[in-house]
Amino acid sequence: MLASFGWLLASLANSQTGQWLTLILVIGLVVASVVGYRSAGGLVVSLALLIFALPVWEPLNPYLQQLTAHAVTVLLNLAGPPALLEGTLISVPAGTFDVRMKMAAQHHRESMSAALDGLSESPGATVTMFQPGWHQGVVGLIASRVRERVHRPAICFAKANGGELRGSGRSIPGFHLRDALDLVAKRAPGLILKFGGHAQAAGLTIVAADYERFAAAFESTVEELLPPEARLRTIETDGSLDAPHFTLDVARLLEAQIWGQGFPQPLFCDTFAVEQQRVVGERHLKLLLKKEGRRYEAMCFNALEREAPERDAHFTKIRAAYRLAVNEFNGLKNVQINVEHFE
Repeated sequence: MLASFGWLLASLANSQTGQWLTLILVIGLVVASVVGYRSAGGLVVSLALLIFALPVWEPLNPYLQQLTAHAVTVLLNLAGPPALLEGTLISVPAGTFDVRMKMAAQHHRESMSAALDGLSESPGATVTMFQPGWHQGVVGLIASRVRERVHRPAICFAKANGGELRGSGRSIPGFHLRDALDLVAKRAPGLILKFGGHAQAAGLTIVAADYERFAAAFESTVEELLPPEARLRTIETDGSLDAPHFTLDVARLLEAQIWGQGFPQPLFCDTFAVEQQRVVGERHLKLLLKKEGRRYEAMCFNALEREAPERDAHFTKIRAAYRLAVNEFNGLKNVQINVEHFE
């Protein structure tokens, strides 16, 4: 009765926080009525953690996101792997993630589509891009996808304050992006206002008026440092994986290790029959593969954003480079194949 009255008052006051506090109280009372008040006492701490899900004043969200991003970056750097912070985007050798997650998903997709549609079929040694509508938190993801599409070091820029552009770059295996930017800065003093990063990811700031000059200097430097054969997309694998090793224990063992630049997670290569395939999340492919009489669930992320033949959704057999992963759904875990490349 008390909880119902509290919910009514919160609703009349249009207080989302009040409604949420009342909901937490109701959850606690329901749990107590099911397991008994004495047993519910042991769950007090767990139920109290729901308070941290309280919605806060929306204008504070960007500041809280930035605070979270800074804290995560500091902890990652203390733990060992180099981490680069660009807005709310955190890049480490193993990948990139955004603390805002789905909040900017639609903007990410639109920006990504515009970038990929504008790519040349025969790029030079690098790809440098800028669009006035791009957000600083998006350009790192765009650079990653551009790098994947054309297999070239890529830097994408967004507007910053004071007539500046802030860029985020991604490199290909074997090419140290941060060192390349250092050489550009030494050859053209003042062209790059500041920069930092590591072999596979870097961030930088330039004056907006110097965009074309930077693009030319970056292209010239990489053209000199990156031989033509290194620009060919080469996929090195650890060979075939025997059927007895397609297990959840092996997948857990692999995921428990620390992998990174120069020490990547094992990448296997096999030929599979494709029994089922469907598009999920607008751009990913979910597959049911078969090899030597055994069936395996598989995912190929961002498959519909890649070049042919991976856009072709009608195939019966593939040769795939893949990694083993642990897939968890509704509390159940099983081994899943994550397809990195296929033909």
